[in-house]
Amino acid sequence: MLAWMPAWLAGVVFPLSILGLLAALPVWPQRQNLILKAIAVLSIFYLIESFIATFFRGAGWQLNVW
Repeated sequence: MLAWMPAWLAGVVFPLSILGLLAALPVWPQRQNLILKAIAVLSIFYLIESFIATFFRGAGWQLNVW
């Protein structure tokens, strides 16, 4: 997926945002629901992106859907 997305975004920003949200859980106990929802959304986005990159990548890195 780094071919379609800037490396700093996929390799630095997304993982650090997930780690930052995990670190914020004990600091803001009144916002735990919101933080857990944000972690879930980022994780699902990352998994969907990984699935697309693994199974739908065609020759020459073109998106190949049947």
